[in-house]
Amino acid sequence: MDATVWISIAGLSSTVAASAIGFYFTHKAQRSPLRQELYKKQIEILTSFVLVATRLQLVADRLRARTELTQPEFESAQQLWHDLSGDLLEVTQKGGVVLPSSAYSAMTAVRAAVHDFEDVMTRDADAKDAYFALMGAVAHVFMIGREIVGADALSTESIRLHGAEGYEKMNRIGRHAFAKVSTALWTRAKYVEEKKPEA
Repeated sequence: MDATVWISIAGLSSTVAASAIGFYFTHKAQRSPLRQELYKKQIEILTSFVLVATRLQLVADRLRARTELTQPEFESAQQLWHDLSGDLLEVTQKGGVVLPSSAYSAMTAVRAAVHDFEDVMTRDADAKDAYFALMGAVAHVFMIGREIVGADALSTESIRLHGAEGYEKMNRIGRHAFAKVSTALWTRAKYVEEKKPEA
Protein backbone atom coordinates (compact mmCIF):
# COMPACT_ATOMS: atom_id res chain seq x y z
CA MET A 1 0.00 0.00 0.00
CA ASP A 2 1.28 3.46 -0.88
CA ALA A 3 2.83 5.50 1.95
CA THR A 4 0.41 8.33 1.21
CA VAL A 5 -2.51 6.01 1.89
CA TRP A 6 -1.04 4.96 5.23
CA ILE A 7 -0.56 8.57 6.21
CA SER A 8 -4.17 9.32 5.27
CA ILE A 9 -5.44 6.37 7.30
CA ALA A 10 -3.35 7.44 10.30
CA GLY A 11 -4.65 10.99 9.99
CA LEU A 12 -8.24 9.80 9.78
CA SER A 13 -7.77 7.56 12.86
CA SER A 14 -6.31 10.47 14.80
CA THR A 15 -9.24 12.68 13.81
CA VAL A 16 -11.78 10.05 14.92
CA ALA A 17 -9.93 9.49 18.21
CA ALA A 18 -9.74 13.23 18.88
CA SER A 19 -13.45 13.62 18.10
CA ALA A 20 -14.32 10.76 20.45
CA ILE A 21 -12.20 12.23 23.26
CA GLY A 22 -13.72 15.66 22.67
CA PHE A 23 -17.23 14.20 22.77
CA TYR A 24 -16.44 12.36 26.03
CA PHE A 25 -15.15 15.45 27.84
CA THR A 26 -17.98 17.61 26.47
CA HIS A 27 -20.51 15.04 27.69
CA LYS A 28 -18.78 14.85 31.08
CA ALA A 29 -18.69 18.65 31.39
CA GLN A 30 -22.42 18.82 30.63
CA ARG A 31 -23.28 16.10 33.15
CA SER A 32 -21.23 17.48 36.07
CA PRO A 33 -23.47 20.52 36.72
CA LEU A 34 -26.54 18.25 36.44
CA ARG A 35 -25.02 15.86 38.96
CA GLN A 36 -24.25 18.71 41.35
CA GLU A 37 -27.76 20.11 41.02
CA LEU A 38 -29.29 16.67 41.60
CA TYR A 39 -27.11 16.13 44.69
CA LYS A 40 -28.12 19.53 46.04
CA LYS A 41 -31.81 18.75 45.49
CA GLN A 42 -31.46 15.34 47.14
CA ILE A 43 -29.93 16.91 50.26
CA GLU A 44 -32.69 19.53 50.34
CA ILE A 45 -35.49 16.95 50.10
CA LEU A 46 -33.96 14.52 52.59
CA THR A 47 -33.39 17.32 55.11
CA SER A 48 -36.95 18.60 54.70
CA PHE A 49 -38.33 15.09 55.08
CA VAL A 50 -36.41 14.37 58.28
CA LEU A 51 -37.43 17.70 59.84
CA VAL A 52 -41.13 17.22 59.04
CA ALA A 53 -41.04 13.57 60.14
CA THR A 54 -39.36 14.53 63.42
CA ARG A 55 -42.10 17.08 64.14
CA LEU A 56 -44.69 14.43 63.29
CA GLN A 57 -43.12 12.08 65.83
CA LEU A 58 -43.34 14.76 68.51
CA VAL A 59 -47.02 15.33 67.74
CA ALA A 60 -47.62 11.56 67.65
CA ASP A 61 -46.11 11.26 71.12
CA ARG A 62 -48.46 13.99 72.29
CA LEU A 63 -51.50 12.41 70.67
CA ARG A 64 -50.91 8.98 72.16
CA ALA A 65 -51.07 10.62 75.60
CA ARG A 66 -54.47 12.07 74.68
CA THR A 67 -55.99 11.27 78.08
CA GLU A 68 -53.63 13.83 79.60
CA LEU A 69 -54.68 16.59 77.19
CA THR A 70 -57.54 19.02 77.44
CA GLN A 71 -59.98 18.99 74.52
CA PRO A 72 -58.53 22.21 72.98
CA GLU A 73 -54.99 20.80 73.31
CA PHE A 74 -56.04 17.54 71.66
CA GLU A 75 -57.78 19.33 68.79
CA SER A 76 -54.74 21.57 68.29
CA ALA A 77 -52.46 18.51 68.14
CA GLN A 78 -54.82 16.83 65.65
CA GLN A 79 -54.74 19.89 63.38
CA LEU A 80 -50.95 20.07 63.55
CA TRP A 81 -50.78 16.35 62.73
CA HIS A 82 -53.05 16.90 59.71
CA ASP A 83 -50.91 19.80 58.45
CA LEU A 84 -47.62 17.94 58.92
CA SER A 85 -49.01 14.82 57.22
CA GLY A 86 -49.78 16.98 54.18
CA ASP A 87 -46.26 18.43 54.23
CA LEU A 88 -44.78 14.94 54.49
CA LEU A 89 -46.78 13.73 51.49
CA GLU A 90 -45.59 16.69 49.42
CA VAL A 91 -41.92 16.10 50.29
CA THR A 92 -42.29 12.37 49.62
CA GLN A 93 -43.72 13.01 46.15
CA LYS A 94 -40.83 15.36 45.34
CA GLY A 95 -38.41 12.70 46.55
CA GLY A 96 -39.94 10.21 44.13
CA VAL A 97 -38.54 12.30 41.25
CA VAL A 98 -34.94 12.85 42.35
CA LEU A 99 -34.08 10.26 45.01
CA PRO A 100 -32.87 6.68 44.50
CA SER A 101 -35.66 4.09 44.63
CA SER A 102 -34.43 2.74 47.99
CA ALA A 103 -34.84 6.16 49.62
CA TYR A 104 -38.23 6.78 48.03
CA SER A 105 -39.40 3.34 49.14
CA ALA A 106 -38.30 4.08 52.72
CA MET A 107 -40.14 7.41 52.62
CA THR A 108 -43.36 5.74 51.47
CA ALA A 109 -42.92 3.28 54.37
CA VAL A 110 -43.02 6.28 56.71
CA ARG A 111 -46.22 7.42 55.03
CA ALA A 112 -47.66 3.94 55.64
CA ALA A 113 -46.62 4.13 59.31
CA VAL A 114 -48.33 7.51 59.58
CA HIS A 115 -51.52 5.99 58.16
CA ASP A 116 -51.32 3.08 60.61
CA PHE A 117 -50.91 5.49 63.53
CA GLU A 118 -53.94 7.47 62.37
CA ASP A 119 -55.95 4.25 62.12
CA VAL A 120 -55.04 3.29 65.70
CA MET A 121 -55.96 6.75 66.95
CA THR A 122 -59.30 6.59 65.14
CA ARG A 123 -60.09 3.28 66.87
CA ASP A 124 -59.02 4.81 70.19
CA ALA A 125 -56.66 1.85 70.72
CA ASP A 126 -53.21 1.64 72.30
CA ALA A 127 -50.88 3.48 69.91
CA LYS A 128 -47.59 2.27 71.42
CA ASP A 129 -46.71 -0.23 68.66
CA ALA A 130 -47.79 2.12 65.87
CA TYR A 131 -45.75 4.92 67.44
CA PHE A 132 -42.56 2.85 67.62
CA ALA A 133 -43.13 1.58 64.07
CA LEU A 134 -43.28 5.22 62.96
CA MET A 135 -40.05 6.01 64.80
CA GLY A 136 -38.32 3.02 63.19
CA ALA A 137 -39.48 4.00 59.70
CA VAL A 138 -38.19 7.56 60.14
CA ALA A 139 -34.85 6.30 61.47
CA HIS A 140 -34.54 4.10 58.37
CA VAL A 141 -34.94 7.10 56.07
CA PHE A 142 -32.44 9.02 58.18
CA MET A 143 -29.76 6.34 57.78
CA ILE A 144 -30.40 5.87 54.05
CA GLY A 145 -30.18 9.65 53.70
CA ARG A 146 -26.75 9.65 55.35
CA GLU A 147 -25.58 7.07 52.82
CA ILE A 148 -26.89 9.08 49.87
CA VAL A 149 -25.36 12.32 51.11
CA GLY A 150 -22.12 10.51 51.96
CA ALA A 151 -21.94 12.05 55.42
CA ASP A 152 -19.66 9.37 56.88
CA ALA A 153 -17.37 9.12 53.85
CA LEU A 154 -16.96 12.87 53.48
CA SER A 155 -16.49 13.32 57.23
CA THR A 156 -13.78 10.64 57.27
CA GLU A 157 -11.89 12.52 54.54
CA SER A 158 -12.20 15.73 56.55
CA ILE A 159 -11.01 14.01 59.73
CA ARG A 160 -7.96 12.67 57.92
CA LEU A 161 -7.14 16.18 56.77
CA HIS A 162 -7.62 17.90 60.13
CA GLY A 163 -6.48 15.24 62.60
CA ALA A 164 -8.21 12.07 63.67
CA GLU A 165 -6.77 12.02 67.20
CA GLY A 166 -8.71 15.04 68.46
CA TYR A 167 -11.89 13.80 66.83
CA GLU A 168 -11.58 10.38 68.46
CA LYS A 169 -11.10 12.00 71.89
CA MET A 170 -14.26 14.05 71.41
CA ASN A 171 -16.07 10.96 70.12
CA ARG A 172 -15.15 9.03 73.28
CA ILE A 173 -16.31 11.90 75.48
CA GLY A 174 -19.58 12.03 73.53
CA ARG A 175 -20.26 8.33 73.96
CA HIS A 176 -19.41 8.48 77.66
CA ALA A 177 -21.68 11.46 78.27
CA PHE A 178 -24.48 9.90 76.27
CA ALA A 179 -24.17 6.67 78.27
CA LYS A 180 -24.56 8.67 81.51
CA VAL A 181 -27.63 10.51 80.25
CA SER A 182 -29.23 7.31 78.96
CA THR A 183 -28.57 5.52 82.25
CA ALA A 184 -30.07 8.41 84.23
CA LEU A 185 -33.17 8.54 82.05
CA TRP A 186 -33.64 4.77 82.15
CA THR A 187 -33.23 4.68 85.93
CA ARG A 188 -35.70 7.54 86.39
CA ALA A 189 -38.26 5.96 84.03
CA LYS A 190 -37.96 2.62 85.79
CA TYR A 191 -38.39 4.31 89.20
CA VAL A 192 -41.54 6.12 88.04
CA GLU A 193 -42.92 2.90 86.57
CA GLU A 194 -42.31 0.99 89.79
CA LYS A 195 -43.98 3.73 91.85
CA LYS A 196 -47.21 3.68 89.84
CA PRO A 197 -50.14 2.52 92.01
CA GLU A 198 -51.66 -0.76 90.97
CA ALA A 199 -55.10 -0.51 89.36
